[in-house]
Amino acid sequence: VTPGPTEAPFCGDGVVNGNEVCDYESTTPNEGCATGEKCTSACECQPKCGNGEIDMGEECDYNDESAECDCNEDCRCIITAAPTKRPTDAPTDSPTASPTESPTDIPTASPTE
Repeated sequence: VTPGPTEAPFCGDGVVNGNEVCDYESTTPNEGCATGEKCTSACECQPKCGNGEIDMGEECDYNDESAECDCNEDCRCIITAAPTKRPTDAPTDSPTASPTESPTDIPTASPTE
């Protein structure tokens, strides 16, 4: 039996090799990265979400006091839909009755015997 071709090292093979700073599949989490950094899928180190600064790849940082949005633990803005008016909604200052209200001055017929 002849052995198959040997696979060359690659990013994601679990071993820091070649030009990699880290390998995201390593059994040692964030191996090769400084404290406060994480290994990306490109086998590069970048600051972890939650370090108080908005870093490359982050929309926000949940430990940043000046965040302009609600930030989740993945440093992505939580989008909340603002209530929107439907075209059929009457303006709130309209003097007309809403479709669910019934007029009280309509005479009702009583059954005759």
